[in-house]
Amino acid sequence: MLYPEDVTRIKLETIEAERHLGPRMLTDLIKQTATKFRSNNSPADALEITKTMGELQYKTLEKEFWLVGICQTLIPTFGFLGTVWGLASAILSLGSIKPVSLSANTSAAAPAAVPSQVAISTSDIETLVDHMGMAFFATMLAIALSLVVVMLSKRLEARVEEFHLRMQRYVMENLVNRIQGVECRYISAGSDSGRAPSRRVFSGNLFG
Repeated sequence: MLYPEDVTRIKLETIEAERHLGPRMLTDLIKQTATKFRSNNSPADALEITKTMGELQYKTLEKEFWLVGICQTLIPTFGFLGTVWGLASAILSLGSIKPVSLSANTSAAAPAAVPSQVAISTSDIETLVDHMGMAFFATMLAIALSLVVVMLSKRLEARVEEFHLRMQRYVMENLVNRIQGVECRYISAGSDSGRAPSRRVFSGNLFG
């Protein structure tokens, strides 16, 4: 059995580490695990609180990614607005187009019954193309930026998840599993010698 003073020493070491390094998720996880074990001396409950606190810390850290979520929402929105603006400008420019008559370019010998032809000036065509180009450019830019943000977001989420898994694994291997190992050695020592297991102090170094 791991005695309360052993777990207290581990918790005190963690608090001392926080004084030098500042509050950390790892130190908070160790303190919560040690406190839970001291309450009922159950390694299973200590393991459960380690997983629970890890999930809570992960959800808390996810809230810090609010800027990424806003970018994922605003980029397609601005791209759609740019597309609509470009198309609207192109449609409005059609109303200001002044057709140019080609009747003056026909020869004098041409029959008078032939109707005159009209055409769009080069400047009007360029204006229309510019507006359409702005619409398509806004769409392509929004798609490209959305892909970049999604890739960076997924990579960041994977790194954060890996960090939390490694942190939980560290606590399990260096705290929870050592508690179980020490308890097993107490029972084994008492049964082999034919006497009650003697009191032993946990000598593991959690930060070593």
